[in-house]
Amino acid sequence: METEEKTDYRALNQTLEKQLTKRNEQYIFDLRKNLTAANFDDEKIEKELNEIMNQMINGQKNGQTARQLYGTVQEKATEIIERPEIIPPAKPWQYWLDNSLLLLAVLGAMLGFVSLIGKNKTQGTGLLTLLVAAFAGGLIFYLLYQMIYQYEQPGADRSKKPKMWKSILILTLGTIVWIILYGSTMYLPQALNPVIDPVIQIAIGAAAFGLRYLLKRKYHITGNLMRR
Repeated sequence: METEEKTDYRALNQTLEKQLTKRNEQYIFDLRKNLTAANFDDEKIEKELNEIMNQMINGQKNGQTARQLYGTVQEKATEIIERPEIIPPAKPWQYWLDNSLLLLAVLGAMLGFVSLIGKNKTQGTGLLTLLVAAFAGGLIFYLLYQMIYQYEQPGADRSKKPKMWKSILILTLGTIVWIILYGSTMYLPQALNPVIDPVIQIAIGAAAFGLRYLLKRKYHITGNLMRR
């Protein structure tokens, strides 16, 4: 899909360039050269130039030149390169996964250390218990954010926030559901919920923390749990 979009912009730009005056055509040539020299992404260059040329063509009808519209080539190139990139918000499943990995990291490390320093150092937590606690908890925390805490963010419509009694009820029900899901796994046979060594639990927690760090960078996920 990305290759097709890039090719479409190039084709559109070739058509638009034919409608430019010689002076504006030279401006586009120099601007593309400057952006390329700055190692600006090729696809982004074509998108930027497509918007600029459409504006140029409209400006030509009123006798406006590229320099009048955008300043010098260097000024426009600098403005494009230094413009902050608009990062789309993370998707719901990405927030759920972020929450879940954070819980998995905390629970894995905490339960693993407790088992190691406890009286019965060989006792660990069931693998399914650990995963359900983390991933069900991650989903519940995300839903709580959607129902309650998003309305406390700057710029949010606070009139839509549930009343205090309703918020307490939602929080209580969410906690109960989490405890039931987490606790029910402890009654499963060991074949379905094998007990894992405390050291392995700690390793799982560390791996979850590392994976979460990578995903936050890739998907630009901000905040955690209830994103407060």
